[in-house]
Amino acid sequence: MLFHIVDGLRIGAFNIQEFGKKKVGNETIMKYLAQIAERYDILSVEEIRDSSGKYHPLEKLSNLVKQTSGKQYSTIVSEPLGKDKEQLGFIYRSEISVVKKAVFDYGKPRYFTRDPFLVQFSKLGTQTKEMVLGSVHTKPDKSVTPKEIANLKFVFQFAEKYFNSQNIILMGDLNAGRNYVKDWSEIPIKNDPHVHWLINDHVDTTVGESGQAYDSETAIVHRLFATRNEIVKKDGTYIKTLYQSEKFNSFTISGNGEFMASNLYTCCVKKFDMEGKTKDFLTVAPYRPCSLWTTEEGHTLVAAIHGNNTGSGLVLDLHERGEMICQTQIIRDQFGRGPMRITQNVNGDFCVITTRNDASPDALKIFDRDWNFKGAFFGVNDQFRPLGLCCDKYGNILLANTDYDEVIMLDPTGGFRQLLMTSEDGVNAPRCLVRSPSGEIWMGCENGDIYVFDY
Repeated sequence: MLFHIVDGLRIGAFNIQEFGKKKVGNETIMKYLAQIAERYDILSVEEIRDSSGKYHPLEKLSNLVKQTSGKQYSTIVSEPLGKDKEQLGFIYRSEISVVKKAVFDYGKPRYFTRDPFLVQFSKLGTQTKEMVLGSVHTKPDKSVTPKEIANLKFVFQFAEKYFNSQNIILMGDLNAGRNYVKDWSEIPIKNDPHVHWLINDHVDTTVGESGQAYDSETAIVHRLFATRNEIVKKDGTYIKTLYQSEKFNSFTISGNGEFMASNLYTCCVKKFDMEGKTKDFLTVAPYRPCSLWTTEEGHTLVAAIHGNNTGSGLVLDLHERGEMICQTQIIRDQFGRGPMRITQNVNGDFCVITTRNDASPDALKIFDRDWNFKGAFFGVNDQFRPLGLCCDKYGNILLANTDYDEVIMLDPTGGFRQLLMTSEDGVNAPRCLVRSPSGEIWMGCENGDIYVFDY
């Protein structure tokens, strides 16, 4: 299952595999499927098995989502397709409208084992007024899959003409992993400048443990970020929503792969498992931990401010097991009131976001490995409240300016380079930034939305 956010719209694709009588009758499976479906505004579903028309799997899933969450969802399903009579469909928020639907038909020869199912949606609640989504499930066969992926160009041509639209996204189970696609150079659409691939080759799109991705290769991840306790790996894949009585304010993955979170109010850093069960890792009272970061060496940096509002702070450098490597005491004059966010650049410099006090506005400040001051950046306008921070592989520093709906690029010394993204690109009160290994920027916003941008 994958997701991408387009203009604030959460869309995804999920091959549920043999979604028919047996799974509909399994309450546990249906409960988990409902939890997944309600994350999305529109979700494409592949491998629906209901050729008899008796079980209506997608309709029953939408009813369950309504029962468990109170959210209203509608469904649309294709006719049985191909020799195996598989159906493709969409489950979507009921306030979204269906304008038109079609099963791909480009005449002879036959281009797909199962023809893609296309639906034009409107009333999306975004600046995009309408969009055509195509549900695709290619045949998993090394002699067939590459041809079917290459034939997607004909689906784009058909959809553009039939729906009179330029907003077209094809999604689903492409079976584009190494087992079925050996040479992408034989598939021209992969490098077509008019086609943008939302899912990078290095993202594992499976839920199994085989290590074989059906749509791409697996990425190694070391960090994560969160908004409203929604956990997202550094490669951008959604992990889980944690429902906690505690209010965690910063997350990371330790050098040995454990999830870690800081609680500003209890002055604790904790480790937790995927069920949300926590154990104490570190207490920094009377300081309050504001930010966590895992370095490339696997160390954990903890940035904290004093609880008495004096503006003093400290930065802890810890081994993955919690042993102290070093502790840096921070004074008010050096940081303003902070440090509130911290990261380490590829050149070893520490980049720190500080908040204002009587003598100092919000700022990004840069220090070398020995904490010697190197430079600072105070924004390009009066509204500067940086809350998100990351560095790219070239050493450029990226700042999310929450109050001005923008992401700013600085050079490694803190000098302004350019506005990387603005509200025109969909930026809305950004609060956190993560760069994926393949180069995309993942941005968490104040309202809980997570956006993905090419970089």
